[in-house]
Formats: sequence, structure tokens, C-alpha cells
Amino acid sequence: MAEKRNLSWADLFSQGSLIDLDVSVWAALARVKPGDLGIEDTEAVKAGITFGHERLIAKGHLDPIRELEGEARRLVESNSIQFKLIPGSSFIPKSRREALEKGLTEIQTRFDSVVEDFIKRYDANRIEQEPVLKKALTDSAKDPAAVDAAMDRLIGLYPAGERLAQLFGMRWKLFSIAAPIDGSGNSAEAESVKEAVGDMIQKLRDELALRTKDIIELVTSGGKPTLKTFNSAAAI
Repeated sequence: MAEKRNLSWADLFSQGSLIDLDVSVWAALARVKPGDLGIEDTEAVKAGITFGHERLIAKGHLDPIRELEGEARRLVESNSIQFKLIPGSSFIPKSRREALEKGLTEIQTRFDSVVEDFIKRYDANRIEQEPVLKKALTDSAKDPAAVDAAMDRLIGLYPAGERLAQLFGMRWKLFSIAAPIDGSGNSAEAESVKEAVGDMIQKLRDELALRTKDIIELVTSGGKPTLKTFNSAAAI
């Protein structure tokens, strides 16, 4: 009988690759300090009061960008499996890689366009938000005289020009893992591959069980599963 061969990274990555999606979006938030409200910044205040954030730009202006970030992340999630050994990465079967990259490229194009529109309207949106910020500080301040100084500090936190554009981005990288080139660590490699594959299989089982449970609950409650629902479960 032929000896059973341990799986290697080369075996695993002959069937797919890892992807790491990175999306950066400016939060447009500034933390309020005690001094902004005319409150003494004592140890007791630090220990007992948590101050919130002020919005430097109205949330609605950033929502379209956030929505595209979510769309990109959902696309990756629906076509890959989390790869526990490298946090933030997912394993993509090679049969799905081309379609996934095409979809991400299309979303990236829309993301860049929406960011460009946001930057064009940035100065107007800043001016629109300033009275909102000032009223929020005025309504909360213990010392009204502190409001103007607080406004000056918050206005100084707005990124300008090229710096603003650098705070937005959508990119991804595809990569694989290889064994040490000196040939050492073969047993550790086999164990790592076994662990990684086992973890991915368990995630697939859990997801399939969840999708099946949803379908059963829908049917027993009198609903009718759609073709999309079945296809989503079958794709796992």
C-alpha cells in the first residue's frame, strides 16, 4: 500500500489563493475633550466620565462610501473562507478568483468615483457642519467661553488637500504561503496545513447548517424559498 503523503502548502495553494481586502475610509469624527466643554480635566473626570465624538462631516455624506465598502467585503465573504492562520485573510478557490477580482474592480471604480465626488463637495460640507458643531458644543458646555476655543481646535482637525485623499482607498492583495526554502519544518508544515484545512471545512459546515436552518424555518412558517436562496446554499 502506498504511503499516505502529508498535504503541503503547495497542495493547498494549487487549488486557490489568499486574499486580503483593505478599505480605508476617513471616520470624520473628533473626540470631545473636557476642556472643550469648560470642564476641568481631573483624574476623577477621566475615571468617571466618557466623552463622545463630534461629527466633522454629516454622516449622510459618507454613507455612500461606507455602503461600497460593505459591498466589497460581502463579495469577498461570499466567495471565500476565512483563513485563521493569517488574521484578515480569506482563502479563495481558484474557480472563483477571476469573478471575484472582476467584481472587486467594478466596486473599486465606483468607490473611487464616490470618493472623488465627496472631495469635490468637502469644503461645502465642512461649512454646512460648522454651525451644527458649534450648537452641540454650546448646548453641552459648562463654560460658554470655552466654545470658541473648542471650535478652533475641531476646525484644525479637518484634513486638507492631498492628505484628505490619502484617507480613502480600496485595494487588495492575493498571495499564498510556501514552505521554508531550506526544506526544514516539513512535519510542522503538514500540521499547519491540516489545521487550516480543518478550520475551513468546519466554517463551511457551520455556514451550510445555518443556511439550511434558515430555509427550514422559512418553509415551516409558510414562506417560499426563492431560487436565489437555494443557489446561495448550494454555492457553499
